[in-house]
Amino acid sequence: MSSMLNMNNKKNVIFLGFHTSPTIREKLNKVDSYPSTQTYNYHSKISRCLMKHHNVKFLSSYPISDFPLCSILFSPAHKETIYDEGNVVENIYMPFVNKSILKIITRFLFSMYYLLIECFFRKKKVDYLIVYSVHFPFLLSSYLISKLTRVKLVSVWTDPPAEGSNIDSFFKRKLRWLEFLISKFLMSKFNRSIVISELLAKDFNPNSPCLVVDSIFENENENENENENENENENENEKLVFTYTGTINRKYGLDIMINAFAILPESLTLHIYGSGCDSEYLIERSNAIKNISYHGLAPLYAISSIQKKSDFLLNIRDNSQSFVKYSYPSKLTEYLASGTPIISSRLRGIPDDHFQVMIPFASNDPFELAKLILKCSSFSSEEKAVIKHKTMEFIYSRNSKAQAENIFNFLKRE
Repeated sequence: MSSMLNMNNKKNVIFLGFHTSPTIREKLNKVDSYPSTQTYNYHSKISRCLMKHHNVKFLSSYPISDFPLCSILFSPAHKETIYDEGNVVENIYMPFVNKSILKIITRFLFSMYYLLIECFFRKKKVDYLIVYSVHFPFLLSSYLISKLTRVKLVSVWTDPPAEGSNIDSFFKRKLRWLEFLISKFLMSKFNRSIVISELLAKDFNPNSPCLVVDSIFENENENENENENENENENENEKLVFTYTGTINRKYGLDIMINAFAILPESLTLHIYGSGCDSEYLIERSNAIKNISYHGLAPLYAISSIQKKSDFLLNIRDNSQSFVKYSYPSKLTEYLASGTPIISSRLRGIPDDHFQVMIPFASNDPFELAKLILKCSSFSSEEKAVIKHKTMEFIYSRNSKAQAENIFNFLKRE
């Protein structure tokens, strides 16, 4: 099908968001207490899909925590040339002051400035203005630019608007309600939506076409039989390894996992990788429970190997939290690509077909999770091999080539 995609069909796209190169991302991880790993992963994959069939130019901001959680107080403007699969693409990093309300104001002003240049003053026609995330300054500036230029607005949403965090400043927390109301209005003005969960489009932009892109698998050429026993636990003590990789935040089900393993035998171990606002809390709890180990933030290149060498992977969320209605954890793509059996909370944002290859957990009770883990611990190597085969077939159907063509066809549709 891709051979039918004529070069003359390439549309010009401005992608407003947080695209960062691996080199810059590595530098940011060293100075940011709470790296935006999920934003980086999904944004990068969507960007590469777009670059396959579109002429893309990026207008980006560093996805970093507020100063002083990140040591960068002012992020200056600079340009970067991206070389990706034969494409040469320009990425303009927009300046901003990385401090509370000033961050919102400066990101809005500079995104307006750069969008005016690209969409209004340049001779080259912009066919689509694609905006990543529900970041309020970008929602507002893109909406105003669309009114001036009539450019088509396309959203990429992975979360609902105005989701607070316990690391937010006082002023940000107080203004979240106002941010939600304005963001909801702005989100309804987009011409099309690319979403990680269909409910995001239904609730915030119900009158426009939407495309669900929940997973983008980028290692489709990898030989799945290579090192066939890579995900077999090699621990000489024959302890089973259950692994969680992701944000360390109690609202994401951290306590459910910890309290479950606190009552499980020491032969069943929980290994946690990541960073977040509850890292100190996790250190304290893991020091008190022998079969829980917290390893901190692992390098990106090591995550895949860690997941493959685990016996099971955990994706546990607290279903009582309002945001899980829209939640499709980005780690699921990595989890599925590993072929390792996955125990996952049954979230509304995760399509039902995923649970044909994942083990569902439909409770918030640590005791129920402990019972499910005990049951899974009895799986034979043959049963795990069957799960791996089905999982790899499933994720291959969501490879980057297929998703790039889905996005191309979605955008060109009248």
